[in-house]
Amino acid sequence: MANRIAPRLPAIDPTETQVVSRRKVEIPAAAFAANGSTDSLYVGECGVLRVTQTCASRTGTNPTCDVTVMTCDTPGGTFYAAGTFTQLTAAGAQRKAFAVDRWVRFDVALGGTNTPTFTLSFDGEAVGG
Repeated sequence: MANRIAPRLPAIDPTETQVVSRRKVEIPAAAFAANGSTDSLYVGECGVLRVTQTCASRTGTNPTCDVTVMTCDTPGGTFYAAGTFTQLTAAGAQRKAFAVDRWVRFDVALGGTNTPTFTLSFDGEAVGG
């Protein structure tokens, strides 16, 4: 697992009196055939992660996939759960928002038989004021 820094996006000023900090969160599609984690991603002081989880495909018999958003204040510290997505049993996408610290990663737990595999990607932004 590697540590990466999420790139800054241009500031938004939706009310002309507030500057909002944004960082792009993008984890390209990868096949998970066992429990694991994505790289850790630095999102800074943003505080809120708005992300879409996309499952492009899945294999196996009665496969399930549970994805937990994990967060921590340092890349090598103890990560804790910020929240979870709804359990996956088929391809599709879902978007959720989570309160997060400076670093985030996605933990994946698989269930089922006959080598369950899920191809997942994550795309969104971390925002804060």
